[in-house]
Amino acid sequence: MPLVVDQAWGPHFGFHEALPPTALSQGADAMVTSTHKIAGSLTQSAMLHVGNRADPGRIELGPVARAIRLLRSTSPSSLLLASLDSARRQLVLHGEQLLHETLEAIDVARTKLLTIDGIALVDASVVGRFGVAGYDPLRIVVDVRGTGRTGYEIADALRRSYDVHLEMPTQATIVLVVGLGESVAALKRLAGDIEETVKRVARPGTTAAIVGPLTTLHNDMAVAPRDAFLGEAEVLAVDAAVGRISCEAIASYPPGIPALLPGERLSPETLAYLRQLAAGGARLHGASDPQFRTITVLRERS
Repeated sequence: MPLVVDQAWGPHFGFHEALPPTALSQGADAMVTSTHKIAGSLTQSAMLHVGNRADPGRIELGPVARAIRLLRSTSPSSLLLASLDSARRQLVLHGEQLLHETLEAIDVARTKLLTIDGIALVDASVVGRFGVAGYDPLRIVVDVRGTGRTGYEIADALRRSYDVHLEMPTQATIVLVVGLGESVAALKRLAGDIEETVKRVARPGTTAAIVGPLTTLHNDMAVAPRDAFLGEAEVLAVDAAVGRISCEAIASYPPGIPALLPGERLSPETLAYLRQLAAGGARLHGASDPQFRTITVLRERS
């Protein structure tokens, strides 16, 4: 059976010894890379790589090409295609050097971040100067629970004061993704911005991480998802919706895994979990009410 790997966030893998190897080099038959993430092509551009294995029949290029012809636009974007080629060329010719310079800048930023009271680097005990095998050092994961604030609050303060846009905040962490060619000066400034933000907004105490109840993994599926999604619905206050059947699919990001699906019966534990996430500043994808004061449920027949 062919192995196809989603290596979306790793278009730069394999271009420096401190980075993880590519999926193809580890035996995959094909992989997808989102070149616009980190590698520099324009947004919405990506690549499908088919390996040249000893068993070439495992993924045949003919059927792949036929599927692409079926799905692709009749008006492909020359800008996107040219940006893919430009990004490919830069990685081949200058990728190792650009990554080396970026890794040195990240090392400076990490050293500064380790001195800031109230925060910790999640990977500090396992990552050396240029990382460890299997870990992407272009990700900096910061535990902010010691600030007494949530990651959402720290991210909002950074955006408002310094125009710093983080890749992903959570209740307990903030995640920074560093692109190719970032300078020492830029990342020193970023670490300084985080330090000033923490000094300004921190408060006594520790923020508790939000852990989803196991019951969200086993919600009672009362009706088929299609019937709930397309059925006659009504909007209720969340407190009044316990025991009713959801018409919505709701997931917090991260992790992006639905806590609720259409057709599932609303349990008190699931509603409390989603309410807690919304109160902490999390984004509830799929919720008709982002503040999660109301929810759409299947109308009950009298």
